[in-house]
Formats: sequence, C-alpha cells, structure tokens
Amino acid sequence: MGDVRRTLDGVWRIESARLIAGIARVVRDAGLAEDLAQEAFVAALVKDRTTRDRLLRKSENDRAPLKPNAEGIAFRLSGATDSYSAVQRFDENIVLVWQAGDSPKVDDSYRRLATAVEASVTGDESKIPAAQRDCKQAGIDPVSGKEGECRVGDRVVTVVNSSSELRTPLLKARLRSVGDAARIEPSSSYGDPQDARGRYLIVRYMLTNSGKAPIDGVEPQLVVDGRTYASARRVDYDLYGDAGRPFPIQPTESSSLVVAFDIPPAVVDAARKRGALVLPAESEDDGGYLSLDDDAVAEGRIRLAGAKVDSSAGGAPPPDPGGRDPSDRKSLPSPSRSSKSIVAGSAPSARSRSSSPPLARAARPASVAA
Repeated sequence: MGDVRRTLDGVWRIESARLIAGIARVVRDAGLAEDLAQEAFVAALVKDRTTRDRLLRKSENDRAPLKPNAEGIAFRLSGATDSYSAVQRFDENIVLVWQAGDSPKVDDSYRRLATAVEASVTGDESKIPAAQRDCKQAGIDPVSGKEGECRVGDRVVTVVNSSSELRTPLLKARLRSVGDAARIEPSSSYGDPQDARGRYLIVRYMLTNSGKAPIDGVEPQLVVDGRTYASARRVDYDLYGDAGRPFPIQPTESSSLVVAFDIPPAVVDAARKRGALVLPAESEDDGGYLSLDDDAVAEGRIRLAGAKVDSSAGGAPPPDPGGRDPSDRKSLPSPSRSSKSIVAGSAPSARSRSSSPPLARAARPASVAA
C-alpha cells in the first residue's frame, strides 16, 4: 500500500499545483486555495467493507450500488449540490472518487490519477506515463543521457540535448550557441558598459510559438548542479539594442533570442558541461508573458553540453538561420570587438514583464480512498 501512496502523492503534487493556481485565481487567496485543494484530495485506507460499500452506493440514503460504465466508472449525483462525482473501484480496498462537476464526464486529470492508481495496484509502474514518473524512476538524468519527459518535484520536465529541438504544446526551442563574457558593451554611444559581478554566460536560441496565443515575453532560467540562476535583466536593453523587442511572437512565428546569466566565474565551465537552459512549458492562457514562478507545473530543459561555442563574443551575434533577428538591422551602431564583451541580440526586456505572472491551469478536485 505504500507504493500506492507514493505514486499517488507524486501525481497529485502536479495535479494539485494546477488546482491551487486555478482556485487562487478565483478566490485571490493562495492560503485559502491550498486549504480547499487539500480538502478535495484525501488519502485514507479503506479498512472494512462497510466504508468501501458506502463509497460505492448511490447516496447516503440510497443503498443501491452504483452501476459502472464500460470503463468501470460510475457517476453519483449529489442532490445538495447538483454536481456529479466519478467513482471507480480498483481493488478490494481502493476506490477513487473524483468531483466531476455539473456533467457525468471525466477529463485528462482524472485519467492521469486513475492510471496511477491502476499501475500501483497491479505493480506495473510502466503503465504510468513518463511525465508522471520521477526522473530517476523514468531513467532520465536531467544533466546528460536519455531525453524525454519526467517529474522533478511538482513539475513535469521535458529534457533534450543541445542538438535536439525542445517541443512542448506551448513552444519549441532550439539552442544556437553558448558564450561567456566579463562585460556587455552598450548598444549605443549613450550607454555605459555593463560589467558582470561574476561572468556572463550568454545563451542564444530560436523560439517558435507552438501555442494558440501570442507570447509577450519569456523569462528563462539556468540550472547548474541543482542550483538555479535567474537571467541578468539589467542588461536586457543592451542585448536588444536599438533593434527593438522581438515580441510579441505570434502563433507559428519564430524569433531569435538571447539571454545572459551573471554567474560565478568558477561555475562557467560546469554550466557548459552540466547546465541546462530552462524554459516555461505551460501557461494559463496558452501565451502571454512566460515565467517559471512558483505556480509553474511544466518546464522544458535544453542541456548545454555540446552546444556550439559563441565565437562572436564581443561582436555581432551569429547569422540567424531563420525567424526574426532584430540585431541584424543596419541601423545598429558598430559594436566593440573586445574579447571580454558581447553586444546586441534579442531577449525579453524587464519592461515587458507583467505585474502578475500567469497562473497554471486549474484541474478538477479529486479524492481517493486507498
């Protein structure tokens, strides 16, 4: 029974993150949203037949047993709330109860939980989709080796190597190059050089909007040996140059982007060998400003090992293989060619950031008796 609990806990952490975000958007109280989500999912052992049968009958007053459909799912209508509950029995003492809402239907969230329950009961964890399995359990090392989907904590992570294209329902991304510099030169004669506190790691990548709504900005992160580094937004303007922002990126459209991370000099080599560029992979509105805030439930990682070295550090960015690259505009001033600096590119500006980052989608609540 411990395996059932551990598997369900892992899946529920992902589902509850979506649920809490959706509730918080409505009640505008993160604490209350978390309390409501906890009430919606209760794990308990059904130790006797009476408790089990109570879950499998039509109502407290009607002792007639529920009749499951071809999928093994029965629906119970609550007279008090006029809402349906989906009920499915998996074993002698395992019953899944799902609040289905105003219609007798289940959605993908229910199916993910049901798949996890069935796999745990049968002992066949291979039936659990990779995206719901812990990365170690799925045989995926976020640093190197096998590519694919797995779970890191509360997030579904899609991991690819530097030579592969990252593909998610929200975006596609391909790494172009990785460089480093001690200074970023100003994009015009009116600015001042921006010296790194440590050293800038500069990552260039192509991003395609594979969603249904415009992308207004992207805030990537860098992960190295389990530590997360935010982008150096203070240099965004100089990375853009006078060319302007490459956003919004419309559906099916591509843009060439660049982001700088100010990291300790001693971490630069480790970042090139074991680091990963982390991009948001889910948004409440399938677009908008994409960031990896605490409510994010999905992300994409592109490993940096083996990436093309950015030989243009201190000069113009490498030629764009396709899509918009604002730094190619002829109106840009001639950059300095210092080997310790880098200029002009395209990356999301801090000015474009929304005051309230997007929340994750909501999921319907569930409860399980196990």
